[in-house]
Amino acid sequence: MRTLLLTLTVLCNMTHAICLQAQEQFKILFLNESPIEIGGKYCQENDIFNSKDKIVWKNDKQVMKVLNLTNQRQSILAARGFKNGKHRTISSYLTQNKRLSTRDSEALLLPQLKDYLSNTFYLIDSICVKTLVPMDYNHFFYADYHYKGEVIHKRLPITSNGFLIDFSLYIIDGDSIPPFETNVDIFYYDKLKEEVIPITNKMHIVPIE
Repeated sequence: MRTLLLTLTVLCNMTHAICLQAQEQFKILFLNESPIEIGGKYCQENDIFNSKDKIVWKNDKQVMKVLNLTNQRQSILAARGFKNGKHRTISSYLTQNKRLSTRDSEALLLPQLKDYLSNTFYLIDSICVKTLVPMDYNHFFYADYHYKGEVIHKRLPITSNGFLIDFSLYIIDGDSIPPFETNVDIFYYDKLKEEVIPITNKMHIVPIE
């Protein structure tokens, strides 16, 4: 009998430990409209919540950036994305969407970039895209979008391991324009070969200020 009780106790403790590991904790780094109800509590920036907590969005425009305290990865969560996918918790959302922060993505080749960039991105500060293709003065990515009936061509800033999409997208001929939600076409240009490679015409940018 004692052996049976001991076995049950060990199993219960193991189950409890597994549940605790499954419920990762997240810290809110940015919240465009505060507060937000998570797990029955009203949360603000720097508050911490569990991945299984239910999120109640204030409206469809609410967006937050969170940090996974286990693996230090950042994620952007948007009310619109939750509503479209009928998600209620962060674990459900990230499992299906895998929308980790653009700062934490793996370095990608051109075919992988097409799949990765053919999505909606919420622009809070910058979207850092890592790539394995050559990046220098003669090899770079650029974006096209429409503004007041014209096609705007924007060379994207190069980083040490990829390129950035940031609010400089909304600077035209040295003048800033009000950021707006838009579809963006992404291309890779090889200046030496004078070759333009289309990457995607399905990227959608939603600026968050």
